Parts: sequence; C-alpha cells; structure tokens
Amino acid sequence: MSLDQPSETWDWADVDTVLALLPTFEDPNFKPCEWESSRRLEDGSWSMPYPIYCAPVEELYSLIAKLWIHPYELLPEDPPEIELQRLVFTADYFATASVNQVRRYFALCKRRERFCDGYIEAEFIDGTVVAALHRMQTLRGDV
Repeated sequence: MSLDQPSETWDWADVDTVLALLPTFEDPNFKPCEWESSRRLEDGSWSMPYPIYCAPVEELYSLIAKLWIHPYELLPEDPPEIELQRLVFTADYFATASVNQVRRYFALCKRRERFCDGYIEAEFIDGTVVAALHRMQTLRGDV
C-alpha cells in the first residue's frame, strides 16, 4: 500500500488476528529477529548486516497492513504541538492513545524500518510494540 492511498476502513476481526500474536511477543524468550552478518559480495564489496525478522513479526506487519493509516497526517485527537517527524513513542504514550494513534504507530514503525534496519527490533526490545498491542486490546474490549 502506498503512502498516498491509505486504507481508512478496517474491522475488529483484523485486530483480533493481530492480538492473537500478543502472547508470543510477551514471552520473555521471544527474539524478534536474527541478524544476517556482513559478507563479501561478488564485486569485492561488503554487504551491511541486516535483520531477518521471525515469522510472528512478519505476520504482525502483514496483518497491520490491513489497519494501515497515513503515518504523517495529524489526527483530530493529536495535541496541537505534535511533530510527527520527531514523534518518539513510549509505553506511556499508549495509556491514552486512540485506535488511529496506535494504527499510526505501526505505520510509522514500518516506515522507519525502511530507513533504519533494526528499528522494529528495537521497538520490541523496549516494549513499545507490546504496549501498543495492549492498548489495542483495551480498545477492543471497549467496543
């Protein structure tokens, strides 16, 4: 899905499928990815290390695509001083986040991974992905 064609429609069945992955991500032994080592290429140059995400993470981001929202558009519930390009998400952010703010978080994670290998891994390590999913679970229960 491109940035100029956001999907504004989704249903709770998609969210339920995403939430089914939560116990996997909460497991203390969960490891979101393995890193491919650098190696010499045929032309003599070296490749950069990069993450290879495990199947549950790949599944999460495949499912999240159905919940996609434009990551750089302000939402009515956003505070007026928010700068989306510099927005740093913490577990505290999700205490009051709306459904669309959680959706935007996942869209931004995917975008940021594109420009910084390992971004999604870091979001798992610091607990932000799980906090976002817990918020989605709470919002799902409020429906």
